[in-house]
Amino acid sequence: MWIWFVIAAFALILELFSGTFVLLLICLGAIAAGVASWLQLDIIIQLALLAIIPVIGIFVLKRMGKFHLRNPLASEADSNLNLDIGKSVFVEKWDDERRLALVKFRGAQWQAKPADNYEKLISGKHRIIAIRGISLIIEPVGGR
Repeated sequence: MWIWFVIAAFALILELFSGTFVLLLICLGAIAAGVASWLQLDIIIQLALLAIIPVIGIFVLKRMGKFHLRNPLASEADSNLNLDIGKSVFVEKWDDERRLALVKFRGAQWQAKPADNYEKLISGKHRIIAIRGISLIIEPVGGR
């Protein structure tokens, strides 16, 4: 019986580090399995509770719009994580061959690349729309 509560505690501790609801749902499933074990129900019922409760929880959270499997690359354009998103830079000259420019931003020189839908490389004021590695992804301000 106690093993289910140890699994629940372990899942809860890991949940604190991950920030997803998946391990929290596994924790709830393990607690339900522990209660089933305390009630001396069959091991099959305990395992079923451990498996079914997280699955039902995911469906409920998805219906409520609270559960999203995030694209790990989505954070590169998330202005809540990256405060530089939306800031302006000035492009003096593009290297047409390599499709990049060097821009001054926050007192340092950065490599800037055009956004995927940015066809014609023009100089002037640009807006940062993402940061990939050490490169700013930019698009012109005021249309293309």
